[in-house]
Amino acid sequence: MSEIGKLNNVRIPPTAADKAKAADEKLHQVADMYEQHFIRSMMKEMRATVQEGGFVKASNAEKLFRDQLDDQYAEQWTKSGGIGLSKMIYEQLIDKYGTKMGLKQPVDKPLGPLPIDQKSQFTGAQMAPQAAPARVAMPGEVSPKSGQPVTFTFQSPPDQKTELKNPWVGVLLDKKYLEMDQMQYRIKHDNGLESLIMTRGTGLGMEQKLSPGDTIQAGEQLGWVSSASPVYWTVKPNVSE
Repeated sequence: MSEIGKLNNVRIPPTAADKAKAADEKLHQVADMYEQHFIRSMMKEMRATVQEGGFVKASNAEKLFRDQLDDQYAEQWTKSGGIGLSKMIYEQLIDKYGTKMGLKQPVDKPLGPLPIDQKSQFTGAQMAPQAAPARVAMPGEVSPKSGQPVTFTFQSPPDQKTELKNPWVGVLLDKKYLEMDQMQYRIKHDNGLESLIMTRGTGLGMEQKLSPGDTIQAGEQLGWVSSASPVYWTVKPNVSE
């Protein structure tokens, strides 16, 4: 065998980019398949409402041809944009399996607003009323485009002031002084998430150093939290993403 022939027989292993592209195409195919099935079922139900007319009833061959034609209609409808179901299913698949399949970067563990490695400080999470999750997410499991906002509640240890920290790197959108000495921060993070942090006792001048538009690093101090005040941290996908 010539040297050129030997080179032609050498198989180049697929790169990570090739695997990610193949996985992405597979998810698109699965999403399209579900939308096509839904459209076919919808067309079938619509046809069932129409009474057959004429003296001659449709033969089995004609019904088979009509079903095949409906399949073609459903496929072309999906390829031309469909009804949006395929896109929605694809985004849900990406959100659930994208990290494992190498299609998106995992969200780093947050470094705030309070230390979450101490179980005594994390007191619970509340999903949006319209959401119905199988289980409640933990702070380290929040991801962009995951759907509804999640509000976490933290409690500083008794008789101790704790630093209020920025969860991930981002830009301070605004800060507000609310009633009853409450402070609210709204931060747009680089990972596609947005934080709304509200608590009392964040004084001692730290908040004076931050202005809307400032870049805040992950773990950077926002202020202080007194042990008498819980911290409410709402996380949601950024609307501009």
